[in-house]
Amino acid sequence: MNVKKPVNLRLYIGIAILVIAVFTGYGIFKRLRSAGSQTVVTHEAIIEEIKTMGKMELATLYVKDIIEYKEERAFLPDSKVLLMVSGEVNGCVDLQKLKDKDLELSEDKLLVYLPPPEICFSKVDHEHSKVYEKTSWILLDDDAELIDKTYKEADKYLKSPAVTQKAMQTAAEKAPEILEPIFKKISGKKTVEVRFRTTPVLP
Repeated sequence: MNVKKPVNLRLYIGIAILVIAVFTGYGIFKRLRSAGSQTVVTHEAIIEEIKTMGKMELATLYVKDIIEYKEERAFLPDSKVLLMVSGEVNGCVDLQKLKDKDLELSEDKLLVYLPPPEICFSKVDHEHSKVYEKTSWILLDDDAELIDKTYKEADKYLKSPAVTQKAMQTAAEKAPEILEPIFKKISGKKTVEVRFRTTPVLP
């Protein structure tokens, strides 16, 4: 004949208390974890992705001009070259110069402060430039050297503030139109605004 062992009520009560304590403790832990917490957003990934784009070309000025180069002589005839020159000057921003402080990121907006526009390159288009007029003298001038000096003056003109300032100003004006859609795609933000801390102004 089997004898039933008495039910250990203390054991069951202890287990029940333990289970209740665990669930109660977990609830308290969740409340403590959320109390005073805040969401911290970092943007290192965004700025690194933007930096990989390097120098972004924003404006290209195509220049056509007539440059006169003259060598004047006191007692001998003057020499002259009249050059019809074509060239281009490119304004850009160097995105590798962006710093963390240049990006202000909120829940649904990205504000980007760009470095100042700069000139990426300027060059004389020799293919579409030509000597329009030349006055030289066999015993006084080397024609190739005279023309080369004229082209150097044309290159110097393309690098002058009269041209480069206009290219940088145009780049600054085009920056929001070109860059905001790109930054919006990179960041995933609904609103993106592009600004310059310092913008070149034409004199």
